[in-house]
Amino acid sequence: MKVTILANYAPHAAKGLMQGSDRQAAVKALFESVGGKM
Repeated sequence: MKVTILANYAPHAAKGLMQGSDRQAAVKALFESVGGKM
């Protein structure tokens, strides 16, 4: 099963992502903890 997640970011949040936020690692760890993969 494949799932696509769409998200909207406020301007300050998008700026944080572009500056090197590590949210991807946090989401990947969450998915892997329930048996998923990214």
